Amino acid sequence: ANIKKAADNYKETMVKLDEHSLALKELGVSRDRTGETILSIAKSISQTGMSRTVELSSQAINDLSSANVVMIIGLAIAITIGIILAVFIRNSITRPIDKIAAFAKKFGQGNMKAELTIDSSDEIGEMSKDLKSAFDNLKDILMNLRETTTKLTSASDEMSTLSTDMATSAEEMSSQSEMIASASEQVTASVGTVASAAEQAS
Repeated sequence: ANIKKAADNYKETMVKLDEHSLALKELGVSRDRTGETILSIAKSISQTGMSRTVELSSQAINDLSSANVVMIIGLAIAITIGIILAVFIRNSITRPIDKIAAFAKKFGQGNMKAELTIDSSDEIGEMSKDLKSAFDNLKDILMNLRETTTKLTSASDEMSTLSTDMATSAEEMSSQSEMIASASEQVTASVGTVASAAEQAS
């Protein structure tokens, strides 16, 4: 009875062992299937991620290229505008100064008809107006001085002529005085002769 019971227990244990082995085998198969599924999903996710990464990288490169183009264009525009402004500022400063220098040179060379025209309301324009006013005043002074010099020269010429005339008149008066003195001497001599003749006659 004990042997049979032991045999039954052994049999029952072996059946349970087989059942457990079968369950473990099924669990392994299920685990392998689950692993394959997870691996497939991971692979799909990895491929999708790589594709997205490549796509994002390409887009980033394109955006960066576009940004570089925009930056280069903006830099070129900024440089162009800077050059235009520099030329404009240079012309707005140097041209009036060149006009002022040319005007001063002409005036210094004696050109009284030199003109200075600068249509500007900045400091250079105000300076040119003040300079033109000063030159106009100086021009008036020089013109008055020229007129006075001309008048003085004319008066000097008249005085020289008058002096010459006076000298000539003085010479004529001296000559006439000498003639009168000579005539007086002749009259005196004649009177003396007449007186001597009268004394001899008496």
